[in-house]
Amino acid sequence: WAEEVAWRKKNQEPYISWSDFNWEKARGVGNSVFINLLVFVCTFMLILSIMINGWTIEPFKENPMIGPSVETLMSLGANVSTSIVNEGEGWRLLTSMGLHAGVIHYLANMVVLVSVGAAIEKSHGTPATTLIFLLSAIGGNILSAIFLPKYVSVGASGGIFGLLGACIADIVIHWSVIFNEELNERRTFENGVIAFCLILDVMFNLLIGLTPLLDNFTHLGGLMYGFLCGLITMERISTAYFYPKESEDSSSVLKNMKKHAIIIVSMLLVMSALAASSIVLLEGDGETSPCPVCQSLSCISLPPWKNEDEKWWYCDSCGDATVDTSMNSDSGLYEELYLQCPSDEGSMYIDLGDESTNSMRWIEQNAPRFCRKYCDV
Repeated sequence: WAEEVAWRKKNQEPYISWSDFNWEKARGVGNSVFINLLVFVCTFMLILSIMINGWTIEPFKENPMIGPSVETLMSLGANVSTSIVNEGEGWRLLTSMGLHAGVIHYLANMVVLVSVGAAIEKSHGTPATTLIFLLSAIGGNILSAIFLPKYVSVGASGGIFGLLGACIADIVIHWSVIFNEELNERRTFENGVIAFCLILDVMFNLLIGLTPLLDNFTHLGGLMYGFLCGLITMERISTAYFYPKESEDSSSVLKNMKKHAIIIVSMLLVMSALAASSIVLLEGDGETSPCPVCQSLSCISLPPWKNEDEKWWYCDSCGDATVDTSMNSDSGLYEELYLQCPSDEGSMYIDLGDESTNSMRWIEQNAPRFCRKYCDV
């Protein structure tokens, strides 16, 4: 409301009361066109991905988000570094934001998108919201492609974290207004609770970013870009608006200069970061990370106390490994198999020894285990 009143005053528009502002904001969905469109696209793509996957859900160890296979997501436009760099499929930086790893991932993102994104679009407009979301999503996906080249990632999380970053920027910009006892009376505590919940939401999403098909480089990159875009696009409200005498203070000129300096510096940082990260991505080979140990920031095989064969999920590409074998006609058992490691990382013949079996299904189910044991992943 304060931003709307300030904008109206600046543009010599009629004053609007809190009750009228709240009524106009609440009516209909016309003020959140972009967010509604985004929710529709994400919902459609989730259903489509499960349909293409044969209306089946992958095993929990391969995809704990209750969703389709990696191959299905790749075919629909997931973020894959080698495809972007070596095959010129830069469009994956956009299409991956409409895909989700599964139902859990989708629901977690949509709750934040509808609650936070719609509020931002209604308060700051569709152009600003669209800019924040897209720049954050693309910027986050570029960082993901650089640091996690062997990972496949999907989700609108980069853009959503961008919206959360913009909210944090809004709080930083308007700290003196939001937590002013005179202006907000008893609402300062409520505002503090909201800010705390915002931080908790960021932490929760970073936590689920430790599972396969999600990555925290997209999250953290989106948060950074969103914060900077928030500094650029958010309408400034000064306490001087509520205390006219302060507007005549000589320091107002310096405050105005500071405001424009922050906007200019933020714009330069966004453009420089996007340009630099794009160059690093395209100059790379799409397969090697400049920081191999950094993958632990994005995916961890849990729980740590379980042995390698008993993890809840895994952070490698062994779900893509394939096996081929033939039965020994004398023994009636599969005694040897041919293992093809993922991403053309090699192949080999493996003697099953004591694990010889007459079940081809057992061999296929254990292909990821053989991959982790023999392949360099």
